Amino acid sequence: MKAIKLFSLLTLSLFLFAGCGSEDDTPTPEEIAEQLLTAEGSLTWTISGGNATKDGVSITSFYESFSITFTKSGSNLTYTTTGGGDLFDASGSWSFVGTEFEAIQLTGSRAAAGREIAISNSSTSLRLQFTVPQSGSGSFQTATIDGQYVFNLRPASN
Repeated sequence: MKAIKLFSLLTLSLFLFAGCGSEDDTPTPEEIAEQLLTAEGSLTWTISGGNATKDGVSITSFYESFSITFTKSGSNLTYTTTGGGDLFDASGSWSFVGTEFEAIQLTGSRAAAGREIAISNSSTSLRLQFTVPQSGSGSFQTATIDGQYVFNLRPASN
């Protein structure tokens, strides 16, 4: 009888330990970085309450309607912009550059596309920093676009 009780207790303990499992729900660094940009779905960042500079000079007035929305749907990472001027395409996809998740790259044909864009962000601010190099062609458009850009953005109010 004592052996049956001990066997029953051991069997019950085995089921309890097996039910606990060892699944780790801790998000990966990539998931954390994606959540900060997309709020686990879609998040719009706007210049309202922020600013933009080119080579250290304010250009906020040229981008006062600028916003960028980062979206994650399954494994698809996309973006849309408004007021992006000659720098940002209206839409495209984005991806992280490297393994530290401190830079992104946008697809498209405008000046910011294909560049490594350094990001630093929290739930209340997003900083995009990138350089558009001189193309060497001497064209007027290149002369007005090349430079070091910094956009300090805030999440849009819903």
